[in-house]
Amino acid sequence: MTKVCKSCGKEYTGDYCEHCGYGNPDLKIKSADKYKQTQKPLKVMTDEERAEYSKEQKEKRAGKKLPKKATKILSCIVGVLIVAAIVLFVLYRQGYIFNSVQKEDVAEKYFDSINSRSFSDFLSCVPPAVKEVYEDEAEELGLDDSNALDTLYSDMIEMYGDDFEIDTTLGKAKTVDDDVIEEYEDEYKEYYDKSISVSQAYVISATATISGSLASDEVYYEIYTAKIGGKWYVVNVSQITPTVTE
Repeated sequence: MTKVCKSCGKEYTGDYCEHCGYGNPDLKIKSADKYKQTQKPLKVMTDEERAEYSKEQKEKRAGKKLPKKATKILSCIVGVLIVAAIVLFVLYRQGYIFNSVQKEDVAEKYFDSINSRSFSDFLSCVPPAVKEVYEDEAEELGLDDSNALDTLYSDMIEMYGDDFEIDTTLGKAKTVDDDVIEEYEDEYKEYYDKSISVSQAYVISATATISGSLASDEVYYEIYTAKIGGKWYVVNVSQITPTVTE
């Protein structure tokens, strides 16, 4: 007897449709199997069933692998981030970024180190090669952090007393001309046998009161600061006579 297939609509005579396989007990259809699997709703599961369900879902997710293209893209992103992190770290260590210390800060620290007689703080304010010279001289003379500046500023101690202090007020800062910067770089190379690159340089005017148990004076300074390797240093301090404008 001819039958009409409920699935494809074609006629067939056997126990199942030979066109689409409808009714064939040996034919497995994935979509059918999927819908045959019953899943109990989470809200009616027991605690044990929920734990088992959660474990199965984790195992399924762990078993899934990213496509090769996605894996390659992810690897590239991770590589770029690593390189960027290394570059940022190097720039940070060299003082080019995230460095909040400015030229005025190093000038103030310079005079504060003299007042506190802190040789280590004083050395942190001068360029590396200058620092090495001071350190070598201190070692030769058997000086340390507690007495090195007393020796370095012995003339001021003789004039103002061993308790002298320099109270400094910083004024305006003016940029230093390029030819002056080049001259300083050349002198640095000639004297210390080391090359430097000054990215910025300023001269800061300052008024100061030097006072001690023996005497006191009001003086005027020009403080030359330079940015070398991303860090600010004091490269020269000159005492000047102010110009009087009538």
